Amino acid sequence: MRNHLDSSTLPRAADTGAGSGDTENVIKRVAKHELLDANGDVLADDQGEESAHGMRYTLLGNGQSVDYVYGKNPNADRMFAVFGA
Repeated sequence: MRNHLDSSTLPRAADTGAGSGDTENVIKRVAKHELLDANGDVLADDQGEESAHGMRYTLLGNGQSVDYVYGKNPNADRMFAVFGA
């Protein structure tokens, strides 16, 4: 994985308004998900999921991202499999 996310920078419920009792439903995008090829490059829009070998997850609030490409790190492969990612 390229960048490890520091959990201290992740949004907290108090920051997002979760549990505030508001009755209005608001969906706020907090991350961008992109599919990666075997080299770790972002797949073009016309390439399907079947071409993906990994993913990039980028937090929009701070721009930090983490890349995961299957087969590059046996420990990461095992952890993703165990947790169903």
